[in-house]
This record gives sequence, C-alpha cells and structure tokens, in this order.
Amino acid sequence: MALSPLTSDPLLASELEIKNILVVDDNAEVANMLKILLESRDFVVTVVEDGLSALKEVMDLNYDVILCDIEMPNMPGDMLFLAVQKLKPALAKRFIFVTG
Repeated sequence: MALSPLTSDPLLASELEIKNILVVDDNAEVANMLKILLESRDFVVTVVEDGLSALKEVMDLNYDVILCDIEMPNMPGDMLFLAVQKLKPALAKRFIFVTG
C-alpha cells in the first residue's frame, strides 16, 4: 500500500484495505461530522454513542478501524479499548482515540 503525499487528494476507501469504520462518540455533532467526512471518501461508517454499544457492534460485525472518544457514558473509551484488545487484538491495533 502506497502512502499518499501530503500535497495530493485524500485517499479513497477503494485505494486502501480499510473499508468499515466504527465511530464511537457521545457528541452527535462530532460523530456526524466524522461520518460525513469519511463517507465522502467511500468508507462505510457506523456511529454509536457509547462504549457498550460499540462493544456490541465489535462483537457482531467486522470493522477495520475504530475512531473513539475518550469520555463517554456507560463505558469510557479507554475501557472499550481494553475490551477490544482482549476480544479482537488485531482490531485494537487500529483503534484511534479522537477527542475534543
């Protein structure tokens, strides 16, 4: 996989091995902004608002990347990461914290 130079257009999902992204954020505006941005690049995006919902998604479906807020109700992002690390270690390597 070749990396895109910083001066070129952002890569499309079709150019990467990454397709399905789980966005976990209790801030609907942030989650929606990420969803719109990623879908404009042809990624398939699922949004959930807390760690428990995300854990269910991770168990039920296959995701390539998780973008996760840290402070959330029910299960914070760091606890979700630890659960994913135990259940799906390969996915834990593609777990990205995003917070604002």
